[in-house]
Amino acid sequence: MSRSNQTSTSSNPSQRFLEWGGEEGILSYWDKDVKESITVKPPFTVMVLDELSTITGYDGKNKCGVYSNEIKDTKTEVLTVKSFKGGEIAKGLYADIKDKIKAMGYKYSKSIYVAYKDGKDLEIGNMKFSGAALNAWIDFSGNHKDAIRSKAIKLTGSEQHTTGKVNYFTPVFAIQDITPETDAQAIELDKQLQAYFKEYFGKVDTNTPPEANTAVDSLKRAFDADEMQSDDLPF
Repeated sequence: MSRSNQTSTSSNPSQRFLEWGGEEGILSYWDKDVKESITVKPPFTVMVLDELSTITGYDGKNKCGVYSNEIKDTKTEVLTVKSFKGGEIAKGLYADIKDKIKAMGYKYSKSIYVAYKDGKDLEIGNMKFSGAALNAWIDFSGNHKDAIRSKAIKLTGSEQHTTGKVNYFTPVFAIQDITPETDAQAIELDKQLQAYFKEYFGKVDTNTPPEANTAVDSLKRAFDADEMQSDDLPF
């Protein structure tokens, strides 16, 4: 599933942790320097490096984010789901804990590691999709399996949907060709990422929240605390 396989590193090499906000149909990330959520306007082009699975959400009772470790295989690897303030929520294989997680309104999410252009250089980033946005990604990536690993993916905009009285948006993707030079740069970045994964999976610390979920204000954009008791929400 990865562009390469090699060793080295220690901390998550992602420079931006992006999340899709289904209520508004925007991709955004938390800027630690300016301490605010930054919207990424389409088109936004990335090269997929690798994909993991995780759990995300918002704990309305404790007014904080929910996170888990990231895993490659939901059938064999254990997830430990925690609230920043409330402690451990569930632990086990996804099949064993999914009903509990869904009942509390938390989401199975794809953690997609990508290469994106920042100025003239390519950087490693992370995008998270859950709910209807995840379904859109699964449909798209399933129809373009070969292109996902050899070309670029462009987020071109959003598509509006309505379920009952709820309006929500899903991302719209397209395939984009890249040069051999750009692909080579992405492969080099993936070598850094795989080095990090080798260490991460060798000593997963589920007590340490992933950087991707540390911004509670960013989480609130994607998860409404008043509605998190239902998994019927499409985003």
